[in-house]
Amino acid sequence: MPMDGTHHYPDIADILARKARGRRARARLSFGEKLEILDRMREDAAPIVAAREARVRQAARRVSSVDALTGDDAIANAKVPEASDVIEQPPTPAPSDSR
Repeated sequence: MPMDGTHHYPDIADILARKARGRRARARLSFGEKLEILDRMREDAAPIVAAREARVRQAARRVSSVDALTGDDAIANAKVPEASDVIEQPPTPAPSDSR
């Protein structure tokens, strides 16, 4: 940061304009076209998801083999969730204080 307290940020107006054009273009698409885009995105991401799941399974096997050596059956028998098993739950509201 310069000593005078001013910041010199890069000009990103072209990036923001391109994002806005993309949003408008996607807004004009039909629901079916949007679903087709999502399907293509899932297909594109499939190798990445598969690689991640393979890494999780491999890590679980390493942990279970180490636990088998140490005799820790509780950890060795633990189920490692697949990425598709994890469902994000909405946050629970905080209890209201009505005093």
